[in-house]
Amino acid sequence: MGITNTFATLPGIIAVYITGYILQATGSWDLVFIMTAGATLFGMIFYLIFASGEKQFD
Repeated sequence: MGITNTFATLPGIIAVYITGYILQATGSWDLVFIMTAGATLFGMIFYLIFASGEKQFD
């Protein structure tokens, strides 16, 4: 559990530094929100392509 929780926490830690870098470089939140929207859109499209309504287990 500790290893999986560590890997699950890393994106949250890295995102803070990336956001800070973007804000320092541009001085605006626009790119941060566009990147967030892009990641969400990618997740939605991936889900819509590969999701299924079939029952997997009895």
